[in-house]
Amino acid sequence: MRKSPGCELCKRERRKDKVSDDVLPLETVAHLQSAGCKAQKKSVIGAHNRCWGYLRGAILDKITENGESVGRGISMMSWSKALKL
Repeated sequence: MRKSPGCELCKRERRKDKVSDDVLPLETVAHLQSAGCKAQKKSVIGAHNRCWGYLRGAILDKITENGESVGRGISMMSWSKALKL
């Protein structure tokens, strides 16, 4: 049985960095899946970026070269065009 509900990954990271591990964030699913957990930060950011890359690619696949929408009515607007609105 664990002595503390604190995040074990954060505890290891802090000990490695020789920082006090007296006050640790609670080890919850939300903490582990956020970039708040130092040990999980790279993995969480990488997963987030892959999701956005996939979503961006899926959107761009629905658009023709001239910017007109195809399929679901999606169209992309250039930054300069958006500024003129």
